[in-house]
Amino acid sequence: MAITDKPIIDAIVDWFETNYIKLLIVSGVILGIVGLYFLTVRLLGWFRQQEKLQPKYAKGIKTVSRWVLAFAIATSLLLIFDITLGTITSILALFGGTILGFAAINTLGNAIAGIIIMATKPFQVDDRIYYKDQYADVLAIDLMYTKLKTLDNAIINIPNQELISLEIVTLGSNNLIRRDITVTPGYEHEVSYVEEALLEAIKDVDDVVDYPPPFVRVTDFLDFAVEYTLYYFINDVKKMRAVDAQLRRKILTVAKEYDIDLRTPSLLQSVVP
Repeated sequence: MAITDKPIIDAIVDWFETNYIKLLIVSGVILGIVGLYFLTVRLLGWFRQQEKLQPKYAKGIKTVSRWVLAFAIATSLLLIFDITLGTITSILALFGGTILGFAAINTLGNAIAGIIIMATKPFQVDDRIYYKDQYADVLAIDLMYTKLKTLDNAIINIPNQELISLEIVTLGSNNLIRRDITVTPGYEHEVSYVEEALLEAIKDVDDVVDYPPPFVRVTDFLDFAVEYTLYYFINDVKKMRAVDAQLRRKILTVAKEYDIDLRTPSLLQSVVP
């Protein structure tokens, strides 16, 4: 007998008698999802109070959680009304296709990339990074953009979607990093003599750490010169350029004291008149 031939109350009672098990299961699932959502909201509030999460990031996570909650409840309701698996699959495919379509839009793509950067933390605020053949300091990591400051004091706002697709070298802020400088004196100098001069030059350079100690290596044989590389370590990347400049000045001074010509000998210089 069709539902229209029965009193409305009887029809409702029959439906509940037929589907009460599904109702109990789905109700439990929905209650669990809602409880998880409110737990997430509480945790976000706690992180904000502890200043471990900026308000704008908490708001973004809360919005995403609401969408997940709505989608989970909608899926549960579909199961109550005996929607077939094929129909649910089609709806999921449509839902997923819509998300992917929106992700192609720059705004949502940048937001997703921003969440990935904040979650994986390839770099943090105040870190120095090497980006597109230049050094820059990270000033802020927002949901849409990451703000960088180059060594020339230029401010760059990089869309997160672009930033996450590039190779970024992270130097950190207080990490121990190795630097090097190369000189090319002629073959007439003893190796030990050049090494002694270079190590003497770096002795009083500020911000060079004592351990690991600086060291010199012969790194190449050129046509008319030997390539020596002086390696040293610093733990303040913000002073990298200043240390390099100070060391070059010291090397020039010490090279004159040791009578070492740092010019790469040319073919004309090597020919005896």
